[in-house]
Amino acid sequence: VCDPQQGITIEFFSHLVESLLGCGFTVRRLEDAVSHPQSGSTAVITFDDGYLNNVQALDVLKQFDIPATFFISTRHVTDQKSFWWDAVYREAAKRGANGSAIQRRVRDLKRLKAEEIDARIVQWFGPRALIPISDCDRPFSASELASFAASPHVMLGNHTSDHAILVNYES
Repeated sequence: VCDPQQGITIEFFSHLVESLLGCGFTVRRLEDAVSHPQSGSTAVITFDDGYLNNVQALDVLKQFDIPATFFISTRHVTDQKSFWWDAVYREAAKRGANGSAIQRRVRDLKRLKAEEIDARIVQWFGPRALIPISDCDRPFSASELASFAASPHVMLGNHTSDHAILVNYES
């Protein structure tokens, strides 16, 4: 359903955290690591976009008592819209495109502004292409995000309202 690059499992994440801690890293809040650097090995854990499935990371964060920052694309939350790369992967694969063709299409779309990307996806695949089809490819809802953010292990950051690739915009 989703872009295969999004395939991090809970087991992999848990092993990554365990490895970092086993190597002597201290996992810190992003804002603390930036505003108050410390000597020694520091790691900061971040997640991009605001997928609902990020809630699965919470058990690992609690288990190791570590923080993570989740950068949320807010309009995806309010509009319950698929992330465009997942829509491209899902819809192009349904139509028989191979992996390299899909990657080329994604690479080409990254040169456009967010609203142009959405328009192109609708043109290619129809207006339903940007509707998530499962919990795997959908963003948090506002209430789910509020509940998730109540955890002391969760910090939120802004990942623009529409996941814009900012170099595509004039200042």
